[in-house]
Amino acid sequence: MLDVMESISQADSQPTNKSQPFKHQCQNEGCSECATHSCKSCNYMFCMVCLELTHNGFLFKNHIIEDIKNRKPKCQTHNDIDADVFCETCQELICFKCHLYDGHKGHDTVG
Repeated sequence: MLDVMESISQADSQPTNKSQPFKHQCQNEGCSECATHSCKSCNYMFCMVCLELTHNGFLFKNHIIEDIKNRKPKCQTHNDIDADVFCETCQELICFKCHLYDGHKGHDTVG
């Protein structure tokens, strides 16, 4: 079970286009489904099938699971800040800190 949790990759949380809502991909390795839930204890997002596979059992009974329908993605550099700016130059979601101070300063952005 630990191997599965260690091998989970970062989410692809970029919008399919600027007018559509953000879609989160399940972070379980090998899964390409859209995530529907987040485990606040693990800090990973899962589709329903992967959530049931990875969080079924005694070890995970105290984990905090939330529905992510309206959840904004977090910045990959500044994990505690919402990624609410889209960098058109790099084609990725970033936060205001990245936009103003970090590697995306001067890039074409929306948001």
